[in-house]
Amino acid sequence: MRIVFWGSERGCGVTSNMLIVATYLACKKGYRIAMMELAEEKQGIETYFPKIEEYHMNEFMGTLIRRKLYYVSMREWKREKGTSLTELIKYLELNMDIVFVNLANRTDEEAKNQMWNANLVVVNLKQRDLDFDRYYAQYANLSKKSLLLIGNYYENEYCNKESLQKKYRIPKGQLAVIPNNPEYQMACEKRSLERYIRRMQSRFVSAIKDQFIKAVGNVAEQIHVAAFAEEE
Repeated sequence: MRIVFWGSERGCGVTSNMLIVATYLACKKGYRIAMMELAEEKQGIETYFPKIEEYHMNEFMGTLIRRKLYYVSMREWKREKGTSLTELIKYLELNMDIVFVNLANRTDEEAKNQMWNANLVVVNLKQRDLDFDRYYAQYANLSKKSLLLIGNYYENEYCNKESLQKKYRIPKGQLAVIPNNPEYQMACEKRSLERYIRRMQSRFVSAIKDQFIKAVGNVAEQIHVAAFAEEE
């Protein structure tokens, strides 16, 4: 199964949203998940996890959460270059439960091909009308197998989930939000997500009453259900 995380502009939370959802599904659901970076930007997954030393299965796949959450270093893969990108993804799909692909703000033919062949496209948008106007004007063709996601969400903003669903007639279950969490945002800004995720493992697995984790869990469930529904 392949799930693509994409956004039409920088700063819409593609990478951070993907990482927190992948962590939840790996810890809570026990899925073996591989994350790979196909975004053409400097601040991608590798900047969040600069000190991965333990590798598994091959020279370009590291493990963040042992036997659950894996990270494919595209830098190492390009250096080795033993397989094509298509072969690499097929290999990951055969050996993992889910493959998360980070496309960030790419709109080229390769990105379109990845989205077309994915089970689900998670479209990351900022919490403002302008982003939704642009999405429906330019990328409405993605709607049939997409889930819209707002990261760093503020409930009390005028442009909230309910108003957006009503204005754009977004079907039930197709819009999800990850609430603002200062601790998580700080970890993203300081490029210390590796430490944050490792520290969060036990909290994700336990039944701790944490509103942020519960909200992430709801989003992960929406993505999980939508992706499997498309596969069926």
